[in-house]
Amino acid sequence: MFSVQPDQATILFTRAFCLGHPHLGPFYVSLILFGSRARGQSRRENPDHDFVCIVADTAPEEIQTGRDLWLPMFEELDRRRKIAALGAVDLLVRKKSGWDAVLPNVASEVLIERAKADGTQVA
Repeated sequence: MFSVQPDQATILFTRAFCLGHPHLGPFYVSLILFGSRARGQSRRENPDHDFVCIVADTAPEEIQTGRDLWLPMFEELDRRRKIAALGAVDLLVRKKSGWDAVLPNVASEVLIERAKADGTQVA
């Protein structure tokens, strides 16, 4: 196991992306870091950063993970983080009420449950 720490530049970059994105920014509630970076231990020397962006319940359904607007947002995030020379980032998007009451029966829901168990609010 490797001891790993969250990269502050990656956290600030991801937060700025969420706040500045036209579909996320107006509905932004918080950003949760979860996974190996939140736990401080990884099987890999340089793991990615796993985030959940919590948005208001008034946000469009289509911006949530797996919906129509999510993939283009994620691809834009990935392009921008490569330009910024940052490591890999995974970003799930979840409405506040969905974050508070997850039904763990879909792959993204399992990740949400992990985020709730070991995540840390970073922004």
